[in-house]
Amino acid sequence: MIAGACLRPDCCEEQQAVPHCKRVHPVKYDAKGFFFAIGTELPKESPNRNIADFRAVLFDLDGTLLHTVPELAHAANCMLAELGRPPLPEALIGSFVGRGIRRTVSSSLAGVRDGEVDPELLARGLAIFERVYSEHPGSRTEFFPGVMEGLERLHAAGMPMGVVTNKAGRFTLQLLEIMGLARFFGAVVSGDTLAVQKPRPEPLWHACAQLGAPVAETLFIGDSKHDVAAGRAAGCAVWCVPYGYNEGEPAQSLACDRMVASLAEAAALICP
Repeated sequence: MIAGACLRPDCCEEQQAVPHCKRVHPVKYDAKGFFFAIGTELPKESPNRNIADFRAVLFDLDGTLLHTVPELAHAANCMLAELGRPPLPEALIGSFVGRGIRRTVSSSLAGVRDGEVDPELLARGLAIFERVYSEHPGSRTEFFPGVMEGLERLHAAGMPMGVVTNKAGRFTLQLLEIMGLARFFGAVVSGDTLAVQKPRPEPLWHACAQLGAPVAETLFIGDSKHDVAAGRAAGCAVWCVPYGYNEGEPAQSLACDRMVASLAEAAALICP
């Protein structure tokens, strides 16, 4: 058990939309280092919320808004070729996506999810991967069906929106601009914005603070168990899409509040 300064915008009696609480809260982690509680065990379900009460919507990026695996797999296989290693199937590399580029590169070099390699080899691999990945950003990335329709509907309704991703900031911002999505989001929290990433809750709290939205009235939409864990820990409602990555595990295993077929469906529920 460790402790840290609270970043929850809705923690104290005086509701404010910026991190303000000076209390120290206990923070617990499971055997894999995943944040799962502040003071008490993480609830299996979010408190019941009326959809009409949502005041902001946050989204994961890879696997939720954009199909980025083809581009990530291309960069990974170029890296492997340059290092004299055989290529990996795109689907396998897709199961490595979700916890940042370092983890994707390490797993690709090891050939197995969560694989570890020599630090020197990892450093060489990261340099190659990032060089290749930055050469033609967005060239192999596509929208998932319903994404633009959903974002346009939420935007037209005046709904504040943000992105919370474990992707490095320079790649996140570049990709959002190239794909024409930057205009929708008042908050973008990347994997290196804070000292921690999802499934820790702080990135979601940070996004809520940027949007001026109470955490308890914010919806987070993602595609993986890490998104669900982050949303639960933060105190947001959590919806998931079934088409994402989730490290190769079935979407049906996600203990979210609602599964929506697309962002278009989600937007129709939020803004009927």
